[in-house]
Amino acid sequence: MRNITTFVAALAALAIVSCNKNSVEQPPVETNERIELDLTIAGFDDSADTKAVKKGWTKGDKINLWFDDWNFDEQKVAAPDLIITYDGSKWTSGKFAEGRSPKAEGKFTAVYEGSNDIMSQSTRNYYYNYSMWYFAANISSDTAKYFKDVNPRDVCYMPMYIFAQGIDYNFADNKLSATVSAWKSYSSYKITVKGIPEGDYAMQINNNPENSINGIVDFATSSCAFVIAPGEEYPKASAGSANNSGYTGGLMESDGMAFYYRSASWEQTEKLENATIRFRLIDLSNGKAYRYQVTDKTIDLTKRTNIALNYLSFTAE
Repeated sequence: MRNITTFVAALAALAIVSCNKNSVEQPPVETNERIELDLTIAGFDDSADTKAVKKGWTKGDKINLWFDDWNFDEQKVAAPDLIITYDGSKWTSGKFAEGRSPKAEGKFTAVYEGSNDIMSQSTRNYYYNYSMWYFAANISSDTAKYFKDVNPRDVCYMPMYIFAQGIDYNFADNKLSATVSAWKSYSSYKITVKGIPEGDYAMQINNNPENSINGIVDFATSSCAFVIAPGEEYPKASAGSANNSGYTGGLMESDGMAFYYRSASWEQTEKLENATIRFRLIDLSNGKAYRYQVTDKTIDLTKRTNIALNYLSFTAE
C-alpha cells in the first residue's frame, strides 16, 4: 500500500509543476558544434570515507545535463540536452541535442547514473505531464515463481543515481561555464557483496524482521526509475517508486555486486538505531536464497552509506 501511495504522491507532485515561465528570458544561442567546457565539478562530500558510495570520478563516467527550458511547450524531448564524459583527467563534451540550444545564462540540472548509458538503459522510458521517467531494467518475469510478495516487474537493477540541480551557467563563444557541486542522492544506501559467484541476484533488506519496532516491518526503500520534470527555473530531479518489500536487483561492479537503495528505511527518520537487519540474497537462476543478519546496527539516514558484506557470510535458507 505504501508503494501505491508513494507512486500516486509522486505523480501528484509532477502534475502541479507549472509549465509557464514568468521570468524574462535570455535568447538561446544557436550552436551545433562541440562545446568547450569551463566546468568545475565537485566530487562527493563523503569521497574520503572508506564507506563512501562512490569515491571519485573514473574514466568513462558521464554526466547528463538538462537546461532551464527543457520540455516546455510540449517538446517532449527524451534525451538530455548535453552529455559530458570524463576521460580520466578532464571533462569533454559532444554536441547539444537536436533542436536544443542554451541561453546566454541560466540554470541546469546535472545527473550521474551508474549505467553511463542513459538512453539505452530501458525501453520503458515514458512521458508523464511533460516529465521523463528513465526506468532501469527489471528482473525477468521467469523469476516470479521465486517470489510470493512482489511482482518481478517491480524489482529493478537500479544503478547509482545522484544529481545537482539549479546550477548557474553562462554560455558565450561556444563555451559552457559553471560550477557543479552540492550533489544529492536517490541511491544513498549501497550494499556491496564481495566474493559473490558471477550470476543474477536480487537482494531483500528487512530491518527488525521480528516486528520489534511498533509492530511495523521496516524494509529498505528501492527505486525503479529516476524522473526529470520541467520547472520554472530549472528541471527537477526525483525518483520513481519500486516495490514496498525491500527488493532490488544486483549490478556487478569492480569491488563486488552492488545493490542500490534510496534509503535504509521506509520510516525515513534521521537515524536507524539498534536495529536488527536481515540481508536476504536470492540467486535468480535457481531461486535459492541465503541470509545474513546483523544486530544492534545504527545507520545515519542523512548520509550516503556503503556496507560491504562477504558472500561466504551468508547461509542457505
